[in-house]
Amino acid sequence: MKHLFLLVTLIITTQQIGVTQHCSESVAYAFLHGNDVKAAFRNGGDMFWTGAGSAQYQVPYTNSSSTSSLFAAALWMGGQDKNGNLHLAAQTYRMSGNDYWAGPINDTTGHPSNLDCQNFDQLWIVNKVAILALLADFADGTIDNTPDNSLLRWPAKGNPHFQGLVGFSLPNKDLAPFFDQNNDGIYNPYEGDYPTYEQNLPNAFANEMLWSIFNDNGNGNIHGASGGTPLNVEVHQMALAFSCSSDSLISRTIFTRHKIISKNPETIHEFKLGLWLDPDLGCHTDDFVGTVPSMNTMYVYNRDNNDDNSCVPGGIGYGHNPPVQAITFLNQPLEYTLYHTDSPSDPKGPPSTALGYHRMLSGQWTNGLPLSQGGTGYSQTNPSTNYVFPDNPNNSGGWSMISESLIGLDPRLVGSMVKDSLVLGESITLDIAYSYHRDLDSSNLQNVNLMYEQVPMVQDFYNNNFSCATITSVAEVKTPKNNKQLIQNDFKIYPNPSTDKIYVELGDQMVESVGLYSLLGQELQQQRKASGTIEFHRNGLLDGIYLIQIQTRQGIATQKVQLTSY
Repeated sequence: MKHLFLLVTLIITTQQIGVTQHCSESVAYAFLHGNDVKAAFRNGGDMFWTGAGSAQYQVPYTNSSSTSSLFAAALWMGGQDKNGNLHLAAQTYRMSGNDYWAGPINDTTGHPSNLDCQNFDQLWIVNKVAILALLADFADGTIDNTPDNSLLRWPAKGNPHFQGLVGFSLPNKDLAPFFDQNNDGIYNPYEGDYPTYEQNLPNAFANEMLWSIFNDNGNGNIHGASGGTPLNVEVHQMALAFSCSSDSLISRTIFTRHKIISKNPETIHEFKLGLWLDPDLGCHTDDFVGTVPSMNTMYVYNRDNNDDNSCVPGGIGYGHNPPVQAITFLNQPLEYTLYHTDSPSDPKGPPSTALGYHRMLSGQWTNGLPLSQGGTGYSQTNPSTNYVFPDNPNNSGGWSMISESLIGLDPRLVGSMVKDSLVLGESITLDIAYSYHRDLDSSNLQNVNLMYEQVPMVQDFYNNNFSCATITSVAEVKTPKNNKQLIQNDFKIYPNPSTDKIYVELGDQMVESVGLYSLLGQELQQQRKASGTIEFHRNGLLDGIYLIQIQTRQGIATQKVQLTSY
């Protein structure tokens, strides 16, 4: 495989550090597999590989031999204190050590303990089936059956079952998010509480959710990977997998959320937070990368229309009409993108110092020269720019790796955002979507156009609380009528709000389907091949906002409705 040397190198270097470690390097990993993606997550700032030399982001996943589109990814972050001193945490393959350790930072001492690093070197996973079973049991206000073990083990504040099942006690602080049925601030599934991706947001759960916690100060002031001075931050990591029926786009997308909390008494100024990626799209030797600044998106595509199957021993390519893998910042602006090669002697090569990492987060090469427009992006005369290869490669006159014929670079990507400052106790959250775009009848560059069409749908899915009812197909996006026009001109929905029944007046028009959905896209009631006036009965649904979705041959109309007891 591409990085077979990594495991051996890692073992050697960690033995040669020669210092007394406060925390051992995290080794735990787990797989998120709640839809058509199977992705490895580690508990030390890096993702999509397990420490051995093989990619572990397989999409679409069918078996252990499925092709991967990403090899590795990691968080990079940095900023300066009031005296201008650089604080930075970043890593790639842990070849010279690591910058992150498992576990929280103690709010009293300001440092993680070795015991917490060991205890929290694990990842927690819960799935939708377990949560729905708990909610069904709690429909009468009591829990009669033993909740699923994954719910009882969820590391949320005050969980009274945690220590007996996991073997250590939780600190009295906010950790994994949950919905608090009785609003007592304590997580207890026997009182109807359940894991969520956002604290106290009802029904905020995915097909599968993964959570873990790590920090950047588990080894004193030593950052083995970057050489940087610790920021003293705690990071809560969450990964989500959703699946919408008959929609492959969301079923082949996963979402990550990283919440960075400052535990540093000093304010960090010009705080930069980014994602480093080694995007191996099947065969890595013919990978090209690009940026869509207007969509806050980086992506990798194939140089030609055949992703070879034999680029490395045992390597698996995507074959003809290869896909595009997109990476989208969902809630923060993507302010810089850059790439680096794998050659240390190349001025466009990887960073080797904390300053080099920070420069790349700032849209500069490691020697401080800014990214420039055109060619390879490395020039002392061309004007500077914030985004690398920002033009659609289908545009022969634009700046892309296709138009520049940049073959054999095997690029890694860095995308970042900037926050003015990060003060003690403050947090910042970065949500990212990893979406896969492929029409088996389309070429490598046609699939780039498909990606341009579908990334906004992924963003809409996120903006609407991950509601499947908001997802439309590419064909529907191209229809002349939009959802608002369909509702206003063709159909009536009343009363709204309603205390009992909701009527959908279709007239004489026959529609494909009419459905009532939760905000998460869960189908509650549906009628197919309908016309006339349709009734939806409350049938015990709780007060709240729901969605009516009408599917016609011209498009899909979606409107929010409210159920209330008043």
